[in-house]
Amino acid sequence: AALTAVVAASGFATVRFATDNLLETEAAAEARNWSSYLSLGIAGLPRIAQGEAPSEETRRYLEQARSISRVHSFRIYDGKGLLKFRSGGDGRSARTPQSMAAADAELAIVLDGEKPQTIILRGRAPGEPAFYASTALPIFDAGKRVGWIVTHIDQTARQENFFRMAATVSLLISAMLVSVPLVGFWYRTRQKRAAEKRLNELTRRDHLTGL
Repeated sequence: AALTAVVAASGFATVRFATDNLLETEAAAEARNWSSYLSLGIAGLPRIAQGEAPSEETRRYLEQARSISRVHSFRIYDGKGLLKFRSGGDGRSARTPQSMAAADAELAIVLDGEKPQTIILRGRAPGEPAFYASTALPIFDAGKRVGWIVTHIDQTARQENFFRMAATVSLLISAMLVSVPLVGFWYRTRQKRAAEKRLNELTRRDHLTGL
């Protein structure tokens, strides 16, 4: 029983680790894809990164993208990492950190380079998803990097599905590990009782005549 419990716990930890890795890989890939989709679909994105207000058509496109997908929020920064536009409201807010270093500190390392960066985060502040992927994608204008678009993709529902899958697999493994020794114990007990019955018959009857 102790060995079964240890193996079951190890199996659950292994399955959970594997599903967590798979979830993070898929979440990061989806975040990068959505960032690319938004950056290609936003008209005048380089100009917005340089401080120009987005058109009403662009605003509608961005809000529509949020409503039909798991895009929780996004922000557009200039080349120095200063906030120029955010999803929701009028695009800016005094309550919103005005620099990437303050709002997305773990992504701020991209400011010195030109490569996209994706990280997996667990929400801590009110209104944040419990589990989400955040991607910083560079914005180019005439071959020069002029800013960044940071996209947060809500992965909470997918994480819950992955966790349920891991729990189900672990329960099945645990059930097998428990049932096998129980079946073996039952079979051995049955054999023992049969042997005891046979021995009892031999002590009371003559094995040749049956008397």
